[in-house]
Formats: sequence, C-alpha cells, structure tokens
Amino acid sequence: MEKLRTISSVAAIASHTLKLQWADGSRGAIDLTDTLARKTYAPLRDKKRFSKVRLGDWGHSVVWPGKIELGA
Repeated sequence: MEKLRTISSVAAIASHTLKLQWADGSRGAIDLTDTLARKTYAPLRDKKRFSKVRLGDWGHSVVWPGKIELGA
C-alpha cells in the first residue's frame, strides 16, 4: 500500500501562493489564484489573512483563521 503523503511545512510566499514541503522531502509551490476566486475562499484574498496560513492537523491540510481549510 502506498504511504499517504503529508505536508511538513507551509508558508505564504506571495499574495496567492504557498510554498509546501512534504514529509518525504519533496517541495513545491502552489498558486491558489483560481481557488481564491471561489466565494468560500474570498476572505483569503486579503494578503495579511492569507499570510497567516499554518499546517493543519496531521499534515493533511493547510488552515487559516476563521476555520478556513484546504485539504492536501
């Protein structure tokens, strides 16, 4: 069975971009511009709020204040 990848760290590096590192050492950046266009994620269009991203429980998501979560 393939081991589930988990996120080990996350940081906002631009107004709509996250830098991610996974537990296996791989890294990448993800541009969330299209995702933030959705009504659900509208609060994250604010750069200050977006920058408050943190790792969710067990490394399966990233979260922001206000109970906003995006699964891995």
